[in-house]
Amino acid sequence: MEDGSAQALEVIISQSDQFGFFQKRTFIATSFLQAITVSVLVYTCVATPEPSTDDPCPMASTNGAEPLNGTFTPFNETVTVATTHIAHSSKACSSTDTGSYIFILTLHVPKWLRPLDGWTLSEYTLFGQVSGVIVGSLLGAFLGDVFGRRKPMFVYFILMLVFHILTGVAASWPVFVVFRIIVGLAAGAFLVVSVVTPMECIGQDWRDVCICSGMWTMGVVFLSLETLITENWRYLAFLSGAIGTPFIGTYYLVPESARWLLCQQRFKSSEAGIREMISCNEHAVPGVTSLLDRARASVVGHMHHKKYTYLDLCHSVDRIKWTIALVYVCLVASTVYFCLAEKTRRITGNVYVDRFLPYIVDLPLTWSAVVVNKCLGRRWCLFLYAVASGFASLSIIVLDMTGNLQSMPNMMKGLAVFGKLGVTATLSLLAISAVEMFPTVIRCMGTAIALLSTATGAIISKQFKFLRVFQEVQDENHYTVPFLVYGGMMITVGFAALFLPETLGRPLPNILPCRHRKIPLQEGTRLVNTWDTL
Repeated sequence: MEDGSAQALEVIISQSDQFGFFQKRTFIATSFLQAITVSVLVYTCVATPEPSTDDPCPMASTNGAEPLNGTFTPFNETVTVATTHIAHSSKACSSTDTGSYIFILTLHVPKWLRPLDGWTLSEYTLFGQVSGVIVGSLLGAFLGDVFGRRKPMFVYFILMLVFHILTGVAASWPVFVVFRIIVGLAAGAFLVVSVVTPMECIGQDWRDVCICSGMWTMGVVFLSLETLITENWRYLAFLSGAIGTPFIGTYYLVPESARWLLCQQRFKSSEAGIREMISCNEHAVPGVTSLLDRARASVVGHMHHKKYTYLDLCHSVDRIKWTIALVYVCLVASTVYFCLAEKTRRITGNVYVDRFLPYIVDLPLTWSAVVVNKCLGRRWCLFLYAVASGFASLSIIVLDMTGNLQSMPNMMKGLAVFGKLGVTATLSLLAISAVEMFPTVIRCMGTAIALLSTATGAIISKQFKFLRVFQEVQDENHYTVPFLVYGGMMITVGFAALFLPETLGRPLPNILPCRHRKIPLQEGTRLVNTWDTL
């Protein structure tokens, strides 16, 4: 069915400037909010230890350690959660051998958690936060589709900052974990709505540019700079939370989505938002009134005014197929991404540069996807980058047969970096497809499916520990197995992406047509005009 409302709004946006001042203001504001959110999430990776077979802080000891609060431990002993030892100070331990730094968390561990070592507790914290992101994305997306984009988005952002700051006052490990789970809940809900909001006012020629710009990587840079100011994990939580607080004022720069207002049949508010966009961009739109009338008539004539749920993602056979394909490609690509990211964490040996450099390196190839996808389309561009990434990993067979891996020890790290480039571009293109394939009434929920699949991949990647066994065997070809597995997985992602719909050059859909609602166009127009006079 032809979506008249989507076509009418696309004409209005094109004629008023697809990426004018109104769109730039919205995109920049939400991008900074996303960067702050990323810095808050990555905090858990900085303030907890990195898995290592060596003791990363050999100078830590139990000498002089004092409990912070006697109510959490029945005896006069403080248990560290960063290493098997404890340092009384909260300063970071650096290691020139591993090229990483961690923060010693002087937190009390209750008796029922004491059998676990510090590394296991740290992984549980990370799993808890990622699980919060998964649940938060589901809940936040539903509320975003029901109650709007703007207000829920900033409520989530404020909640995230509040509990992130409270992390700095945690005195026990369970409290610390609970705060990080709540931070994950709020962050997951925020990320879904913040991705959708600017895309609904940007023209079709600029949506891929905005998503592939990688503005979120600023968050990793922010956190790395913050660690130059303080190495105390409590102060770092206060500092990063305080830096994000002024950005709450961007509430007055981000408008409510006119598309969502239109689909909710709040026609006057939608028209006011559209006319504000035209005024800000200073481009006249001839016949804007008739275009708005066409959009209203399409909404009234083909869609029920109701609360949509995740069941509406299965509205048709095609949507079921698209949703399953989206879950698979996001899940597998994310798993490979985080597995390869583990291999590229230490590139220069500088602990501060290595925090953000792996993400910055990915940007050039991601930007190239903007040009390539305009030539090939979303699906075939996804196929190209995913399969290219897969073959880059599989090329380890050739390097092993020629003996180049033995003569160049850093070749495997370079291979991991090159393979991760294609995976990052694939995930960016998947984000574009997730936003564009679902109509406005369920767009947040559809995007949440992609986000939760990506977050689930982060958890699954931690279960690929069995592949590390092959890497330790250097006298045989076992060290090639992980790359062969990653390469095969990415090739399946490329073929599965062909099941997704092609959305390049098509209007952003608005309505989810109802099979039992077929109001004639003239009758729908009459109803719209009647409501406008109320």
